[in-house]
Amino acid sequence: MARIAIAQPRQVEAVYRESYALWGGGLSYDGYLDLWRDLRATPWGRRNLMFQVLVDDRGEVRSSLKCYRVTFRIDGDAVPGVVIGALFTPARHRRRGHARVLLEGVLARAAADGGRVALLYSDVGRTFYERSGFRPVDASDAFGRVPRGQRGPDGWRLVAMTREHRHAVAAAREATAARARF
Repeated sequence: MARIAIAQPRQVEAVYRESYALWGGGLSYDGYLDLWRDLRATPWGRRNLMFQVLVDDRGEVRSSLKCYRVTFRIDGDAVPGVVIGALFTPARHRRRGHARVLLEGVLARAAADGGRVALLYSDVGRTFYERSGFRPVDASDAFGRVPRGQRGPDGWRLVAMTREHRHAVAAAREATAARARF
C-alpha cells in the first residue's frame, strides 16, 4: 500500500540522483545537492518547503514533489496556498498513476490545512495537470541573459546581480506585484 510522507534524507538523495540530469541546470551534481540543501536549511525553507514522496511499504519512492507553503496576494487580499514543483516519478515506476495519487493527495492536504490556491510550475505535461484541475496562466515575466554593461532607458546600466542588489530587486518586484491582480 502506497502512502504520502515527508521525504527522508535517503529518499531525497535517491530522487536527486535520478532527477539531476533533468533539473541540474548547469550545476555540478554536488552544486545541485548543495543548492537544495541550503534552501531547506534557511529559516523560510524549514517552515515552508516540504519534499513529499509517495512511498511503498518498503519506503521506496514511487513519486516525489516539492511543496512550498506561501501566501498569495489576489486582488489585494492575502490568500494562503501552495506552490508545487519538481513532480518526479523514477523511470521504473512511471505510467502507473503514482504522480497523480501524490499530487492529488498533497492538494487535498493543503486544502484541509486552509490552502485556497495552488500554483504549479511545469514546462511539460500540461494535459496531465489540467486533469487535476490546474489551468495555464500566462507568464508576465521574461528571463534571459542581457549583455553586460548595456545601457537601458533613462541612462540606467545593466550589471551582473550581486547580493548587494537583492533588496533593490525585491523592492522593484514588490512594486510590480502590487499593481498585478495575482
